Amino acid sequence: MRLQALAAHQRGALGRAEELYGKALAENPGDIDVLHMAGVVKLQRLRYRDALEILWDVAERSTWSDARIRHNLGLVLAKLLTQEANERQAALLAEFLGWERHQRQQAKVVSPLVSVVLPTYNNERFVAQSIASVLAQTYPNIELIVIDDGSTDRTAAVVADSLAGASLPVRFIARENRGAPVTLNEGAAMARGQYLAFLNSD
Repeated sequence: MRLQALAAHQRGALGRAEELYGKALAENPGDIDVLHMAGVVKLQRLRYRDALEILWDVAERSTWSDARIRHNLGLVLAKLLTQEANERQAALLAEFLGWERHQRQQAKVVSPLVSVVLPTYNNERFVAQSIASVLAQTYPNIELIVIDDGSTDRTAAVVADSLAGASLPVRFIARENRGAPVTLNEGAAMARGQYLAFLNSD
């Protein structure tokens, strides 16, 4: 029975070999070589946990002295660890993709597509009209950034009044004079949209 099992195994008839190894073990349960090969068949048939149980038993019975048994046991452990690692990676990937999808949905909800940057300096006569032209837009995915570059007239007060009750996201900064290029760059750095629109306050 032992030789028939080995012959079937060598032919690649794994199901038949497994059956014959079982019969051989029924005749002689203490045959370590047959038990070893039964574990190898389980490994080849992708029954890794069954193979682990059998090969571990064989290794214990042989006092871990047989390099072939240790090698095949290592193959089983590698398969099991790889499978568990792949499952963990798949779980992490699914978790990340869910988070990324949520972030994209949130971005669509809260992030503007277009940022209008409106620098102003001593333009109290016209700045309210410029702001009103932005607030009157029907396109919803927009934000307005107004920077008062150290005006000495009532520009800052007019801007504050014009932005009161705005229905779109607005940000207003009033500070000392730094010049137009610095103000434009500052507004661009504050923008959250994918597109920038610069609007003169006059």
